[in-house]
Order: sequence, then structure tokens, then C-alpha cells
Amino acid sequence: VNYFSKNAIGEIIALGGSGIFADTTISRLADLIPYISAVEDIRVKVKENQRFDLPKTVQAKTNKGTLAYVPVDWNLTNVSTSKAGTYYFTGNVKNYGGTVHLELIVEPGPVKVDTLRAEVIQGAFYTLPDKVIVTMSDNTTEEMSVTWSTTPNVSILNKIGTYTFRGTVDGTTLTTTLSLKVSQDKAIEFKDRNLEWAVRFMIGKNASTQPIYLSEVLQLTHLNANGYGIKDLTGLESFSNLTSLDLGNNFLETRALNTIQRLSNLEYLNLRNNNLEQITPLRNMTTLTYLNLSLNQIKDFSPIRNLIRLKSLYLMSNETQDFSPARLYYHQLIDKDFTL
Repeated sequence: VNYFSKNAIGEIIALGGSGIFADTTISRLADLIPYISAVEDIRVKVKENQRFDLPKTVQAKTNKGTLAYVPVDWNLTNVSTSKAGTYYFTGNVKNYGGTVHLELIVEPGPVKVDTLRAEVIQGAFYTLPDKVIVTMSDNTTEEMSVTWSTTPNVSILNKIGTYTFRGTVDGTTLTTTLSLKVSQDKAIEFKDRNLEWAVRFMIGKNASTQPIYLSEVLQLTHLNANGYGIKDLTGLESFSNLTSLDLGNNFLETRALNTIQRLSNLEYLNLRNNNLEQITPLRNMTTLTYLNLSLNQIKDFSPIRNLIRLKSLYLMSNETQDFSPARLYYHQLIDKDFTL
């Protein structure tokens, strides 16, 4: 009786029938047989190219309220995980009238990892990041842990030069590098006093007549210079650790972009309401996730074609209304001011 209560039995045959067993015994045995009343559907997630085998058994619930694992026959035997997507399989369990459903989600796999750049002042302390941005096969990105083969030591940080560190993305064969520039401190020269004033305000030095030093600007990851009337960005090339730059509502022309393109860590860039006519220098700024180019005189948006990480993009009020260069990643834009 204990066995019958814990297992799903398809059939019991009483050998000899009523000649050996009393009819009441046979009837009682039939009542004891637990049959399958429901089978739990299965949902599995794997990474692209990760091996996956369909399970040989599935969990079933019996009419007695017990759970049992029973064999299942699937409609397919071979499963490919070579392409990201969601795949559905059905299976049959003997003596169960329903269908077993399995949903297999193949998540995009990592295909490319960013290379990194950073700059510190001679004698400063620096720690390598523990995560890097990895591009998946569907062009989405994820932060993943990285293990570095070496780390910056006191000797390196006290010697001017550029040093390369190599790392491996955990759980993958992808490798990356970080280029660390150790620089001597120096005063930054600005040709545009309005830009200098914006920087002084950001670092809390607006009441001082002392120069602005490289050691101070390397501490900045965000610079807000919106509406200062800036025409020349000379000096901004030293802000190599910036990830966010707001230059909206100024008087910048296309040549200013030659300075901006040197800021390889930028993710946020606002150039709204300037005097830009062409944006070719932006074509390799593939780390950008936010870009505002509205209210300029831009005639061609082709240079933004490969900026596939963009989540926010503003292009309206320019000389051209051809926004097709953004078609590749238009579906992933969360914020935008145009339609395709």
C-alpha cells in the first residue's frame, strides 16, 4: 500500500484473477492505484551554444496528491542552441491524456568585450574594475565579471607611462585589455574662458585664480557645460575619464567634435542646440547610450549608423529628416523624438 501511494502506476494485473484473489481485494487494489492527474510544464534558460538535453522524466502529480517522476516521450530528440530565441517542445506521458510542454529560452551569448582606458596621476591609487561591458549576439550588452592576470602595483603607479592589463571575462573565453596611462600632473590650458568657467564651477574652484590641474579634471566623470556660450573645446581632451558630457545650448561647430571623439569612455553626450553641420567624428563613439543632436544644422546622419548601444536618441530640427541610419537599433530606443 505504501508503494502504491508514492508511485504512479499505469496498470495492475491480478494474475489468476478472482480464482486467486477475492473480488473485494481486486477492487481495493484498483482504488489504491494512483493515476496521473497533472504534469508540470517546464521552462528552461540556457546560453547560446550551451548544451541542452531534453529531460527523460518529468514531474507528475497523482490523484492522491503525491508527486512522482515519470518517463516522457518528446516530439523531437535533438535540440540546437546555436541561435538565440524561444523554442517550444511537446511530449507525451503514458497513461496521461494531456500534453507536456517545455519552453526553452536560448539567451544571446557573449561575442565581444570592450577594451578599456583610464588615466591617473603619478603616485595615485588605482583599482582595476571588477566588471566589463560585453556585447551579446543580439547586440544587447551586459555587465560581466572579469578576472585580471595582473594588477597595478606601487612601482607602476609611480612611473610615468602607459601600461596594459589583460583580463578574461568569467565563464567565457573572451579576453579584454585595460590601458592605464600614468601621467605627470600639469595645469590645463583652455582657449575658451567660458569652458574654463564651467569646469571651475564643477570642481568648486570658481572663486580661485589658481590653474586647473590634470589631477582635478581626472576626478570628473560628469561635466555639465550646458548654456555657457562655449565655442572652443581646447583642453577638454584631458578629461579622459568622463562618461557623461553635457554641451547643449552652446556655439560649437563641427571641428569641436574632433576633441570630443578622443573621450573614449563617454556614454552620455548632449550636443543639442549648437552649430553642427556634419558629425563624422562621432562615428566611432560606440560606447554612447545617450545622444542628443537636435536643433543643429546636420545634413547627414550616416555617422551614427553603428552606434548600436544607443537607448536614447534625439535628431529632430536639423537640415535632414532622413533618420534611416538609426534603423538598425531603432527598436531598442527607449527615448527618441523621431519615427521610422
